[in-house]
Amino acid sequence: MISVVISYCSNDKCFIKPLIEQCKVFSDEVLVVSCSHFFNGHKDHNLEDLSHLGVSHYIFGYLPDQDIKYHHNYSRYKGLQLTTGEFVLFLDADEIPDGNLMNNFLMEVGLQHNSIINFKCHWYFREPIFRARNSEVCGLLAHRSLLTENLFFTPLERWSYKLYNIPSMENAEYNGLIMMHHFSWVKTKLQMLQKVSSWGHHADKNWTELIEKEFEREFNGYDFVHGYRFESVINQFNIELTD
Repeated sequence: MISVVISYCSNDKCFIKPLIEQCKVFSDEVLVVSCSHFFNGHKDHNLEDLSHLGVSHYIFGYLPDQDIKYHHNYSRYKGLQLTTGEFVLFLDADEIPDGNLMNNFLMEVGLQHNSIINFKCHWYFREPIFRARNSEVCGLLAHRSLLTENLFFTPLERWSYKLYNIPSMENAEYNGLIMMHHFSWVKTKLQMLQKVSSWGHHADKNWTELIEKEFEREFNGYDFVHGYRFESVINQFNIELTD
């Protein structure tokens, strides 16, 4: 049995329905976990119960004495506690798997009790049709027995298993095809500004200035996050951007 735990806030609302639809193709249980506030402490006034989409939705209260990364980690750890699957896939709400490819992969890979898998992903910027020519990694699938509390609450978040030399399958694909799509920076200007205000990397760059400059013009073929080059693709999951 495979459970999916999705970390969600309303700033990712345009992704959540297609994400849930894709997860239902290959999973037995989908749980969405949300914080009542954005991680900068501002209440998430647009957060609504998503149980009408056929999933369980757990909303926890903001923890003002904890930092942003703690909230990320708590969300995933609480999701583990509330799910029952032998294997658990942890996704952020902007990480959408191709459900059919993932289903085929899971049937053929032969999951073991020591399995930890992360996935090669396509990465997108501004709009769901602008896909980087570089791939990245997102999503984490693990056997429940490996998921201790210590494994969650580190600055490395989902990737803390690397600290413990746990065997893993890295950059998983299915027959050379990338199964995961990461829409982290597919956002309107307002949504990008909201993202960086409550992001764990908010102090890395002057994100507000970069976003303001980005939206002074049409997309020019590279991003200010990594400097990737892009190609135009179809809007595979029919994502519609709205503020």
